[in-house]
Amino acid sequence: MKIPKVSLIILNWNNWKDTIECLESLYQINIDKHDIIILDCGSKDGSIKKIKEYCSGELEVFSPYLKYKSDNKPISLFVYDEQKSDHLSVVDKYLSCNKKKLFLISLKKNYGFTGGNNIGMSFAETYFKPDYLFLLNNDTVMIDNIIDEMLHLCEKNNKIGLCGPEIRLYGNPKEIQFKLRYQGINSPTEVPWISGCAFLIKSELIKKIGFLDPIFFIYYEETDYILRAKKANYKIYYIPTKSKLYHKFAATNKKIKGFTQYHMTKSYIIFIKKHSSSKDFHFKLSQFIRKEIKKNLGRINLYFVIKGILIGYFLSLFRSSILN
Repeated sequence: MKIPKVSLIILNWNNWKDTIECLESLYQINIDKHDIIILDCGSKDGSIKKIKEYCSGELEVFSPYLKYKSDNKPISLFVYDEQKSDHLSVVDKYLSCNKKKLFLISLKKNYGFTGGNNIGMSFAETYFKPDYLFLLNNDTVMIDNIIDEMLHLCEKNNKIGLCGPEIRLYGNPKEIQFKLRYQGINSPTEVPWISGCAFLIKSELIKKIGFLDPIFFIYYEETDYILRAKKANYKIYYIPTKSKLYHKFAATNKKIKGFTQYHMTKSYIIFIKKHSSSKDFHFKLSQFIRKEIKKNLGRINLYFVIKGILIGYFLSLFRSSILN
């Protein structure tokens, strides 16, 4: 039986400490048959230098969930610079390497969660030819191989297009992230939604519906993709894996004032415009505006919410005018 090949796509933006902790957890489990692709999104904190030091064994990782191993270093690192490199030469060297290895794509700027993942997926589809792509947040730690657990189910059901594992909170490992959504689910189950934090996508689905919609910089891109997958008659599964995945939850975004409020609001406006009738859109929009203004009145967040509403509204109208 052919072992399915997976390309893991991990974005890093000014957060090398979380990224190398994530990498250390991956290299301590048996995923050598898969490709790990890091995309550095124009970081200014020396992330690429730190990732190089980690791969060479010069930089240790400290984590409450794993003990650093020096005997799996060095890791062969292949860097493709978006602005400089001959990518075919780098890819050929990477593919001919039979040791532990990492492919790093250095981007000139931050294209957002959607843009960065789309670049990574397109690159993987073109050069690595995976059967699946696994979008994984860099602020996660994987204990044991959840990927093989998910593949086992997906390979048995060709109608599964997307699936996600059980995710636990890094700071409270007994608590399941989004626990109210998955309460009482103890076996693989078809669900209406899974988190984009750990998002396994069947490559054949990408060939049918394309990549993530680039109008979403971050947030709601996975919800939009799930709806598109369902329209293409694919199923979405949640898998309570025996292996564990711990998530710090928005570790990078919390560092930037107003980031979450602005982008969450903007993306929600774009999302409801895309997936609602004109009448429903304006009803949902008015309800949302009233609720958010009441909730944030007198708080600094109100500025970012209003900005998100305005930019989201005009972007959604602009998108509609182009499509129509």
